[in-house]
Formats: sequence, structure tokens, C-alpha cells
Amino acid sequence: MKEPRGGPPCIIVGGRECGGMLAVMRSLGRRGIPVHVLAPAEALPVYAASRFCRGARPLPGGDDVRSFRAVLLEVLERIRSAAPPLVLPMNDAACELADRCRPELEARCRLMLADSVPLRKMLHKEQAHVAARACGLTVPETLAVSCEADLRRAAGTFPMPVILKPNSWEERGALPDFKTERCARPEDVLERGRYLLARGVRLIAQQYVAGGDGAVEVYMFYRSRDGRVLHGCTGRKIRQHPPGAGVMAAGETVPLPDIEALSRLLLLGLDYRGLGGIEYKRLGGACYFIEMSVRLEAFHALAARAGIDLAWLAYADWAYGACPAAVTQKPAYWLAGAAYLRQLLRPATSAAVLREWVRIVLSGRCQFAVASLRDPLPSLRHAAYLIRRKARRGAGVSGGR
Repeated sequence: MKEPRGGPPCIIVGGRECGGMLAVMRSLGRRGIPVHVLAPAEALPVYAASRFCRGARPLPGGDDVRSFRAVLLEVLERIRSAAPPLVLPMNDAACELADRCRPELEARCRLMLADSVPLRKMLHKEQAHVAARACGLTVPETLAVSCEADLRRAAGTFPMPVILKPNSWEERGALPDFKTERCARPEDVLERGRYLLARGVRLIAQQYVAGGDGAVEVYMFYRSRDGRVLHGCTGRKIRQHPPGAGVMAAGETVPLPDIEALSRLLLLGLDYRGLGGIEYKRLGGACYFIEMSVRLEAFHALAARAGIDLAWLAYADWAYGACPAAVTQKPAYWLAGAAYLRQLLRPATSAAVLREWVRIVLSGRCQFAVASLRDPLPSLRHAAYLIRRKARRGAGVSGGR
């Protein structure tokens, strides 16, 4: 398919995951597509600084679907376009809230989301693990925890360590930034679990699959609306922050035929059509399903650097009704500056991390999460944003979604 220029406006709706949001803005913006942003007020200056941003509007926090609907419909009313604008949710909260008001939105735009049934199933980890197991994937031992008895069961029967995580984005209670907790002993499961339950978190306890950061493997994908084309890119984490159970600080693309085959099995079994990412952990001869995202991964620019620009492929399918044919991925690296810097500042690993950073940057195949010579201002705003955010945390103030 010959790549067109221009098209209906795209509204991207997300949070504070600046790298993933900026990657979409730059991918579509350089193709002449007007891009508008809805995001939390504290992160909005980063996005507004991009030369590809046509408009930026603060997004209400929490799970208030009425406020979310009102803001998005107001933005849709203001945008003048011959064709319906596209709306691309970029985090779990935006996906869930957009799905809740799907009829009203789809009357005014093209909502770039998978169908409700597979979407909701994979948004909730308890259901996602059941679905993955039903499709033939290997899943770590998992238990939904909602009371003291569940905690004692996990502490008494699960092999250690155990990972505690929220069942979904909206079940994090009074801890909106909580993602994972690694417990090395049964007593840690009880202590940390009680703390989290007391703050309204509905938990998943999961057997920790042994292995370093490099054992975490990913499949980033877009399956076309008609289900005929599946674009995928496989890779692995090089380094996480924090180590063992954190966000990708550095990653690389690697051909992984078994991961691709397992992912295809899951997507076809669910009849899932849309954007997403699937995370696995490899141990010996087994690949364990960990979780699935129902939107672009925060590090989806890694796939774009490898020649598979998932944001653009999805836009082309929804805007022009034509999804380009699948292509073979190329070698690429991805670096998240802030997360990587924290690793560099750890004395025990600083020398190895520095050598790794030099090797990746000098490869000529590196995609930075935020930095861009063609769009430099967001990097400066992002640095200032991180400083303010750290100061707020130091003062005991929690950020929004």
C-alpha cells in the first residue's frame, strides 16, 4: 500500500507514560495527520511542547466515566474534520473508560479499541490468566486475593518468591501508583498483603518465575479489524527498573518464533482484533504467560524502530480501510532515559550499565523513549516534569492517573 499523507485527526488519550504517547504523536504527525492529546494536567506541558501537537486538553483523573465522556465529547465537537476523528486510548484506564461509553463515542468518532468482550477479559488479570490457560498457554500459579484467608492460602501453598499486583487499574484502591510487590518469604506475603488490602487494593498473588531481566520476552502487535493481517514484533527486556519486576529500562528486538506462535494462538483463540502487547517469562524450555496489554505498550517505539510502526498500521486500517501487509522485523534497541539513569546510579551495577549504554547507543539502531533531535522540546519539558514529580513525592503528594 502506498503511504498516503494526511487524514482524519487522531485524539490520543493517555496518562504520564510520555515515551509511548510522544511516539504516536511523532509517527502520525510527520505523516501530516493532526494529533490532539488528552492527558493528566501535570504531564500536559510535555506533550504540548511537541511540534506535532495540534491541541492538548487536561483529562480528569480517577474512574469517573461521566467526566471522561464529557471532556472527550467536547474535544470531538471542537475538531473540524470532513471524516470522523479517530480516538486512540493509550493506557488501561482510558481503554476501560472509553469502552464504558462506547456507543456515545462511536456515534462521533472511530474508537480504536478491540471489541468489549476480549478487551474486558484481558484488562482484568484474573480473567486474563484463565483465558490464556484455556488457549493452551502455560500460566504461573495464580490466585485472586480479596481477604485474609486468600493471603494465608497464597503464603502457605505458593512457592516463594510471590508477586503481588493489582487485579486491574481500577482496583488499586488508595494506591494509584502501585504496580507490583515481590515477596521473598511467606511472612512478607502476609505483611505486605495486609497493608495493600487495608488500602482497598484487590490483589493477584502470582508465583514468581525465576530468571533475570533478560528472561522477560514480549510480543507487540496489531491485528487488523477484519482479522486477516497480524503485525507482530518480538523482543526481550535487557534491563528493568526496578530489577526483577519493573518497567523496561532497555530492550531489544529478537526473532522469537515460539513467542510469536503462542501469541497467535492466544489472539486467535480470543478473536482479539486491535493493538496490544503480551509479556512472557522464559524458564528452561517453558514460556510462561505473564500478562497482556490491550493497548500499545509504553515501549512500542521499539517495534517502530524495527520497521513495524504499530501506531501507523492501526491508523491506516481505521482511517483508510486498508492495513498494509506484514513485514519482517529488523534489529533495534530501546532506551528509557530516566529508568536507565536510575540503574546507572546504583553502585553495584553502574560500570556494567555504562558499558551496556555505550554499546546500545553506538549500535546506530537505538530508539530513545523521549529524546528526539527532530522534536527536541518535549525532552526539556520532560526533565522538568520528572524533577517536579520527584519533589511532589518527596513532599508526600500523589500524582493523578
